[in-house]
Amino acid sequence: MKYALTHSSQHFAAAIAADGVDAGYLQYFGYGNGASDFDSEEESVIGAPPFGDGLLLWLKRSPGFLLDKVQTPLQIQR
Repeated sequence: MKYALTHSSQHFAAAIAADGVDAGYLQYFGYGNGASDFDSEEESVIGAPPFGDGLLLWLKRSPGFLLDKVQTPLQIQR
């Protein structure tokens, strides 16, 4: 859901984000959902690991770095 809110041209009246993969930086490292194996489900969404030049892609594509663009009322549940 967070990816759609930060990348879609659709406008949403409201949204709830609950669990699941969101291509987030902290999720890549396994925070909040156990240890990560760095096998890159997030890398496949973003296009690179979050190191070196790949970090620039993360800053452009990862929803966690783009939440300032969200205009939709958003409830984030854990």
